[in-house]
Amino acid sequence: MGGKRYRDSGGLTVSLFFVILVMSLTDAMKPTILLERFPYRFVETEERGWIEKYDSKTKRYTHMYECDCELQMTTAMSDIEYVKWLDPSGVPCYRHMRGDSVFPPSRL
Repeated sequence: MGGKRYRDSGGLTVSLFFVILVMSLTDAMKPTILLERFPYRFVETEERGWIEKYDSKTKRYTHMYECDCELQMTTAMSDIEYVKWLDPSGVPCYRHMRGDSVFPPSRL
């Protein structure tokens, strides 16, 4: 092949066509950051939405949870305790709702 360029019937260079195609696909799949609440951030593409968590070892955000619908993403963005509940690493959540008192089982 040695650097030859093949042309399609329209005269557009085929290699240029593939570059444009790949660029358009990557632009469509480019994530948009909706909200960032450290260590979590909320990201969406045209097709999906994710909650990402910052990993201090790799110093990068990784996908933690894929949201099923827009309502779930909206709920997660408004309630950080819900995000903690979804976190697979077992982060304590909804602790403010438990209260400070401990009762014996006989009083419950």
